[in-house]
Amino acid sequence: MDLHLKDKRALITGSSRGLGYATALALAKEGCRVAINSRDEAKVAAAAKAIAGETGVQVIGLAGDVADPDIPERLVGESARAFGGLDILITNAGGPPAGSFESFNEAAWQNAVDLSLMSHVRLIRAALPYLK
Repeated sequence: MDLHLKDKRALITGSSRGLGYATALALAKEGCRVAINSRDEAKVAAAAKAIAGETGVQVIGLAGDVADPDIPERLVGESARAFGGLDILITNAGGPPAGSFESFNEAAWQNAVDLSLMSHVRLIRAALPYLK
C-alpha cells in the first residue's frame, strides 16, 4: 500500500521493540526516514540497524529516557537536524512498572506522570514548530 510517505521524516519514541518498533518498521517500509528511540543505547542501535537493513531507508537511533524533561527536546532537535526537518511525530513510551497502589512512593508516581503524560506534552511542544 502506498501511503505517500516516501521521503517523509519521522520520530518514533519508545521504538526499539514492541509497538513502537512495528510502527517505525511500517513507516520505513513506506519509504519514510525514521529516527527511533530507546533508553538503552545498544538496543536502539540494534533496532536501527535491523530496520535499515530490512528497508534500505535512513534510520537513526537515539538513546534517551523521555521521562527526563530535557530529553524530548533533544530527540526532536537531533531528528530534525539529521533529516533537515520533521514531518511525523509518534509519541510512544512504555508504561510505569506494575504494582499495587500502596507499593509506590511519591517519586515513583512522579516518574509515572512524567513518562505517561508529560513526555508526550514535551515531545509535541518541541516538534510543533516543525510539524506546522
